[in-house]
Amino acid sequence: MLDANTHQVKIVDFGSAVLTGGGTPGSSLPPAGVMTCTPAFRSPETLQSGYVPSFEMDMWALGVTIFLWVFGQLPFNGAMPFLIYESIRRQELNIPTALYTSEELKDFLSKVLNKVQ
Repeated sequence: MLDANTHQVKIVDFGSAVLTGGGTPGSSLPPAGVMTCTPAFRSPETLQSGYVPSFEMDMWALGVTIFLWVFGQLPFNGAMPFLIYESIRRQELNIPTALYTSEELKDFLSKVLNKVQ
């Protein structure tokens, strides 16, 4: 991400990446169902009990990030975490029309922010 004050690029962890250390691969993964990400960037499957961190979760977070970069707003939001979660569960993806958006970007966002996998 670009730091607006220093104009330096910063590397960001979306929250579901984990270090495995030098031990058994995967031994430091968080237990199933433990929240490891920012509410607005959580994928629908993380809102169900027993989820396991996955590539799809990171793709969802990437989609939210790109949506935020392009449109200056989150695709699913709310004033409090539980309202954000309800928005993620129930709200349809709405791509703003006030700004020209290529068909390729619309297609990409609709695929990575697809709630039915």
